[in-house]
Amino acid sequence: SATKTSSPSSSPTSPLTNSTQTQFTPISSATDNFEGENPLPWILGNPPQWTIDSTVSLQGEYSIRNLLPIGNGATSDLSLRIDLPTSALIRCEAKVDIHMPFDSFEYLIDGEKRAVMTSNKPGWTSVVTGVSPGEHTVVFRVKNADMVPPIPRLEDRFGTGFVWLDMCMISPVSTR
Repeated sequence: SATKTSSPSSSPTSPLTNSTQTQFTPISSATDNFEGENPLPWILGNPPQWTIDSTVSLQGEYSIRNLLPIGNGATSDLSLRIDLPTSALIRCEAKVDIHMPFDSFEYLIDGEKRAVMTSNKPGWTSVVTGVSPGEHTVVFRVKNADMVPPIPRLEDRFGTGFVWLDMCMISPVSTR
């Protein structure tokens, strides 16, 4: 349960497979800690917009983090296309090192924003949302500002532009 600190880098033996699926994957319950065990069918983009990282993790050796989007309004999206048999909670632990006026972090379900974070948070924070049964597209997105900020980016104040995710899980919710 340690946070390692050094410059972000990718694992040479990535425990992640980039799904290119267009279908929805049936899932009732799953946990992905990015160690290669029970991986969810992540869609990293083409070319990939997220990568496995071995420098920062909540648990184990790895997490997943965005690649920096290039250009005004550009995004780095990490997606899931899932088919849930029952209502469920989708939860990831996030280390958020972004800050407006440079960038923001948001997550969406079927195109609807469920939350937006606009400043860096110390440590790890839970990103949680409820989802109804059926087919859903889940997107974790780092988005650049729509215009170039009029101030320089000081990393100790405005962050690095990275978001790390770890311990992502889908768990059924009883509707009794």
